Amino acid sequence: VIHLSEVYIAENNLGVIEEVHRKFEWDARQIVAEFFPELSEASESELESKISRDVAKAYKQGERKKFELLHSVYRSDFRANRSQPFLSQYMLITNSDKKILREGGYRTFPYLVSRWTKVSGETYGRSPGMNALPEIKTVNAMTKAVLKGAQKTVDPMIQLPDDGFIKPRQMKPGGFLYYRAGSQDRAQPVFNDTRIDLGVELTRDRQSRVRDSFFVDQLMMNTGGPQMTATEVERRLEERNRFMGPVVGRQHHEFLRPLVERLFDIMVIKDMIGEPPEALQGRDLGVRYSSAIARAQRTSEGENLLRAYQASEPFLAQDPSGVDLINVDEIVKENWRTYGAPQRVLRSRDEVEAIRDARQEAQEQALQQQQSMDQADQLNKVSPLVTQ
Repeated sequence: VIHLSEVYIAENNLGVIEEVHRKFEWDARQIVAEFFPELSEASESELESKISRDVAKAYKQGERKKFELLHSVYRSDFRANRSQPFLSQYMLITNSDKKILREGGYRTFPYLVSRWTKVSGETYGRSPGMNALPEIKTVNAMTKAVLKGAQKTVDPMIQLPDDGFIKPRQMKPGGFLYYRAGSQDRAQPVFNDTRIDLGVELTRDRQSRVRDSFFVDQLMMNTGGPQMTATEVERRLEERNRFMGPVVGRQHHEFLRPLVERLFDIMVIKDMIGEPPEALQGRDLGVRYSSAIARAQRTSEGENLLRAYQASEPFLAQDPSGVDLINVDEIVKENWRTYGAPQRVLRSRDEVEAIRDARQEAQEQALQQQQSMDQADQLNKVSPLVTQ
């Protein structure tokens, strides 16, 4: 994770981030270890010829002075290596020189730039924390005021007459206050009517607004109480999924899908994935997410399937032949995928066909046996008549 203060980003014509320039600082030891590890024992003159005079001097003297580096990654249509459309350059920037330390390329864009939300014409976007920042600062200020009021209530200020008591005054638990004999003055707390409860109530109201900014209520969905019916729960789930859909959709597009594609590409480059089976060759692969929000969104598909079947029951009762339109096998598979159940518990197509063939064969044998028994019964009934 790279802090935003180090990064400059730019979009392409489709609004996709395809250019990142990262400015950061390393000391001489880190630079040599990363870019020239073979020169770790080289002389200062050799290092100076490869890197720069300032870095070589700092490395040999063991200084922790920081040097500025710039890492630029962007799409280049003029690269000779067409299999790596993204150019990568590491540049060292010193007071006296600029030098490219490494140049290469990537097959896929290496940076994952995820923006929670953005408005038209905006590049960097904004997060829920940025939208909730005014409320967060208000809560901090109110909490500070409430703590001051609570401290005054628990440990109030004491008012003393200027000449009725003898020093030293001890205001700690178990302390003694000496006053002159015959004096009517007494030590008493300053009247304090601070409404701590009002401050706490106002603070909680502001805190709830902060939680709303981070969609806590939408994710928890616990405001309906235990008296909610199953239909109400279902409707609230649909409403929540519609509300979270656009936000989660941007994360899928800018973070999750590029992350999977980048990881898959790295594994292919390192030969960590074998040859694909014949059934997958030449086909585009899709990604199915298994997070809680993704499963909740897919659950609505299962609910829609159930409602569609229930709505069709009156018509199927009038004409049972309409059941032929429904592929029960696909319904079962779709439900398994929708609710994220493990696929390994389902039998393969060959196993299912073998079971059904065996069942069909057993039914045919039973039918043949029944027919044989019926024929034998008929013969037994006809035989006495023939004899007569």
